[in-house]
Amino acid sequence: MKYENYIFDLYGTLVDIRTNEEKAYLWKKLALFYGFKGAKYEPVELKRDYKALVSELDKGENIEIDLMKVFHLLFEKKGIKPAESDVADAAIYFRTLSIEYIKPYDGCFELLDAIRAGGGKVYLLSNAQRCFTGYELDYLGLTEYFDDIFISSDAGYKKPGREFFNALLGKYKLDSKRSIMIGNDMECDIEGAKRVGLNTCYIDSNISPKLFRKPKADYVFMEMDLKKVKEGIL
Repeated sequence: MKYENYIFDLYGTLVDIRTNEEKAYLWKKLALFYGFKGAKYEPVELKRDYKALVSELDKGENIEIDLMKVFHLLFEKKGIKPAESDVADAAIYFRTLSIEYIKPYDGCFELLDAIRAGGGKVYLLSNAQRCFTGYELDYLGLTEYFDDIFISSDAGYKKPGREFFNALLGKYKLDSKRSIMIGNDMECDIEGAKRVGLNTCYIDSNISPKLFRKPKADYVFMEMDLKKVKEGIL
């Protein structure tokens, strides 16, 4: 094994996902859900208020909001004090409606199995929402592969900020020279990891942000091929 610790991004690195939060069907059905709970919205009104709350809670670069607060406030705007279970249900219903597809990339499990078989530690460091991603990891059978899971909505900050990387490195006192960050976003995953001294592996996947310059990382894969990634970083 080349490294002791393998730190993965999730979406676009291990998991292929496509979501669409703009479709009218989503807001029509979500408005119906809120209406059944006593918080009556027109679909267009609900979409407008959701986006306004997200914008209001967004405190700027590298700070992450927790969307559970948004789904909670949508009830309160209509004078409803929701049960926590109703807020959680609203969040996962929203996510379910938004997903066009979700699946692991080919070779995902083989890569993770190989790392664990070789004695390496596997961590997840994802800019994501716990209320969505926790369910998705379980659904895909990925949860058990990670020695720990760091999700930005829990931390309150996100990649590429140093704070999110340091939360993982500090908790386990990881040696950055013996650790590698694997991700599909040059700024969030690779540049952020470099700032805290991590080795880096960039994968140009189907949902990677557009590149405007040649990627610079310790390992660069210009196509999604986790078999080749496994051969390269192990």
